[in-house]
Amino acid sequence: MTLPTLVTPTYQIKLPVSGIELGYRPFLVKEEKILMIASEAKDEQQILNALKTVIKNCIDVRLNLDDVPLVDVEYLFLQLRSKSVGETVELVKPFECSECGHKDNIKIKVDLSKVEVKQSDVETDIKLTDKVGIKMKYPTFSVSTVQGKDETERIFDILCKCVDSIYDENGVYAAKDYTTKELRDFLESLTQGQFQDLTEFFNSLPSLSHEVIIPCPKCGKEEKLILNNLYDFF
Repeated sequence: MTLPTLVTPTYQIKLPVSGIELGYRPFLVKEEKILMIASEAKDEQQILNALKTVIKNCIDVRLNLDDVPLVDVEYLFLQLRSKSVGETVELVKPFECSECGHKDNIKIKVDLSKVEVKQSDVETDIKLTDKVGIKMKYPTFSVSTVQGKDETERIFDILCKCVDSIYDENGVYAAKDYTTKELRDFLESLTQGQFQDLTEFFNSLPSLSHEVIIPCPKCGKEEKLILNNLYDFF
């Protein structure tokens, strides 16, 4: 006699940036085990691989996550987590009061169902000169796997991944047709002002957004904590 089959509930979601619609189920004990092993290893690459595996297991469409906007993947995982382990999670965050200077590690409760994606008008067409410009694209989940010798190297590699094309009066040059070195050489030839325009692009990108008000345990002054990336929810 075979053992009974458990029915797992399914849910629908529309990803806020890409607009992709898909179905998903909560992750099961086997996926929780994958996440726990990765978390215990404290290796960033192993954690990212675990996230990809769990998400792919739990959605009902074939999706190359490396091509999906990073914030969409972060949002999707939080929704998976909320349906799997409960909408409210308890986090421990460092706290410092601006009034009395009290420092402590504070326990806070976060309702994952209330986490939103903050969006603003993003200008993807960045004019460098009257004749030359760059078309940027949103960072996808693949940028999470970018490794560099130092933070500066990593930033330039991420920038290269976010360049869609470069254009001038003679034509459009698709980034996919050029090596990372060629793109880096181009970016390193920018002036400080032109590079600042690229920085503004990243500053205006959609991001997770959740605000928590924390009263100081010592003097009672309320401090605001903004959670705006996936790691803030762990």
